[in-house]
Amino acid sequence: MKKIYILAAVALVASAACTKIETNEAEIPATKISFSTANYLPQTKAGEASFLSEFADPSTASFKSKAYMVGEGVTGTQDFFGTDGETISWNDSAKEWAPSHDYYWPKSTKSYINFFSWYDTGVGPTEVTNGTMKWENRTIGTGDNIMYADPAWHFQKNTKAPTYGLDGVSEGVPTLFHHALSQIEFKVYADKLTNGTATWTIKLTDVVIGAIYNQGTLSLTSTEPAATEFNQKGTWDTAAWTTSGTS
Repeated sequence: MKKIYILAAVALVASAACTKIETNEAEIPATKISFSTANYLPQTKAGEASFLSEFADPSTASFKSKAYMVGEGVTGTQDFFGTDGETISWNDSAKEWAPSHDYYWPKSTKSYINFFSWYDTGVGPTEVTNGTMKWENRTIGTGDNIMYADPAWHFQKNTKAPTYGLDGVSEGVPTLFHHALSQIEFKVYADKLTNGTATWTIKLTDVVIGAIYNQGTLSLTSTEPAATEFNQKGTWDTAAWTTSGTS
């Protein structure tokens, strides 16, 4: 009888050990998705630019994002933010960039979400898919501002440590913007010419810059990393305008 009791005790200990290593995903706290933004700067310019500084009034600060989720046991991707994407706005009281309503990270360690974000003072890109972004035959007007963020591939959580290096991104989905347009300033001077007692005054009446294209297509493509690589910085393989229309 003594041996039987010992065997029963060993079986009970083994059963308790198995119970300890089981994970119940329902008990994992839900974590809201937020974003963290910054601008890339030319290497010759010192300091760091905040995407928030693009707006005179922080209460109007926002950008658009589309997200595609790959869920465990599900074939293909799902429109996590819907087919039209979500508007991500600045919440000054919480000091965070967040969607119009709460979204939560998937609890499965095999599920992930891809994010593609942009800002446009116009109608926005004509196409956004899982790995591409395109502005087709876009007419550029005075004061237009177009920015696109690097892709955020296979994210499973809000990052806590800098993901891209020395870029100021420390928490949330890293959303680092590039300007798609440049501002060019021309300065034209008229000065007085003196020769002895005679003085001529030069008056500039008009400046005309001709043969300028104001319409073009910007196509962006990015290569998705391996399925086993999570929380990855993405890059755009191609990012160049092609002109269209009449100069």
